[in-house]
Amino acid sequence: MGKYLNQDLTGSPLGARGKATSLRLSGAELIPTPTDLDQYPGKGIICVVENGGFDAAAWAYSQDELNEFSKSDGRAKTWLTADINLIEKLID
Repeated sequence: MGKYLNQDLTGSPLGARGKATSLRLSGAELIPTPTDLDQYPGKGIICVVENGGFDAAAWAYSQDELNEFSKSDGRAKTWLTADINLIEKLID
């Protein structure tokens, strides 16, 4: 599920925790929970999920992925957006 980001928007490695903050400091924009993949033209949607000892930052590259990430599962989630071309270059 998802395509994971292990670097911030400048290409620096992301730590195990604080990924949403690092992504914001590197230029990602905080957004409310999205419902439609096309809400932000030219932008990709990133979901950062807090998993206790580590965070997972993933690109919701399809509507199905966005729907999965949007499900309530008790974990804190931060939603961000950034230029889609930049995100594609950073994906491992």
